[in-house]
Amino acid sequence: MNYSEGIPMVKKDAFVTHGSQRLVMRDHRRSPGCSDSRVTAAPRPPWVPFDNTSHYPTLHGKGLNGLFYDGHAGLLKPAELRVSNFREPGSVPPVAGYPGE
Repeated sequence: MNYSEGIPMVKKDAFVTHGSQRLVMRDHRRSPGCSDSRVTAAPRPPWVPFDNTSHYPTLHGKGLNGLFYDGHAGLLKPAELRVSNFREPGSVPPVAGYPGE
C-alpha cells in the first residue's frame, strides 16, 4: 500500500481527481508499504526510479498488478509508472524529473 504524501487514503472521495490513474495497491517487492523510505520524515514521495526492479518487481513476466482507486485492476510496466499514479498533482515534496506531479 502506498503511504506517500498526497495519496487518497483517509481522504474523502472528492480528494481524488483521477481515480482511474491513482494506484491504491500494487505488487511490491520489499515491504507491504510503498514510499521512499530513504526520506526519514514525512512528507515522503514515491520511490523512484520506477524501473528499479528491487522495488517494482516484474512478477508476471512483463509487469506487476495494480489496483486503482476507481476499482479497476491492470498489468503495469514499471518503466511506464508516473509520480501521478501514486499521489495527487502538486503534492510535496517535488520529485526531480516529474514537475507538477
